[in-house]
This record gives sequence, C-alpha cells and structure tokens, in this order.
Amino acid sequence: MIGNILTQYVCIRAIFYLTTVCTSLTVTLVVTLRKFLSLVLSVWYFNNDFTSMHYCGALFVFVGTLLYAEVFPSRSSAVKMAAGDAVAANGIISLQSKNKVK
Repeated sequence: MIGNILTQYVCIRAIFYLTTVCTSLTVTLVVTLRKFLSLVLSVWYFNNDFTSMHYCGALFVFVGTLLYAEVFPSRSSAVKMAAGDAVAANGIISLQSKNKVK
C-alpha cells in the first residue's frame, strides 16, 4: 500500500510539473497515453483478452498521438518548408552576387 501511495505521489507531481511547462493539450495527451499503457499492462498481467474494441481504441490513441506530434508532415507544412528553402537559397544567391560586385 505504501508503494502505491508513493507511485501515485510521483505521478501527480510529474503531472503538476508538466502543466507548468507544456500546453494543456500536451498534458492531456500524456495522461491519455499513460492510461492506455496502464490498460495494456493490466490486460497482459491479468491475462485478459484484447478485443477488437481495444484494438480500435489503440489505433485512435496512436494515430492521434502521431498527428499531434506532426510525425506525418501535412501538405501545407511541406509547401511552407519548400518556400523557406527557396527564400534561403535566394538569400545565398543574393549574398554571392553582392560579393562578386565588390
């Protein structure tokens, strides 16, 4: 029981710290992932079945996490990155042409 109290204390302290350094959406995502991992560990430890609804929920959690983390670049961010590269390249070309004039 004391071990449970200590781990709960550490968990709550970590969440309080996280709320001071991250956005509320990030904190919610971290708590959701923690609960999901707790569910998976519970299913494994008690040797219960992982049903199709569990798989569906796991898919939602992982896809939501990946989308929030922007692992898959969106089309608009790819365009912004390409535009930024073009501006950077133009800046380099402009600097090179100024150096040639001197």
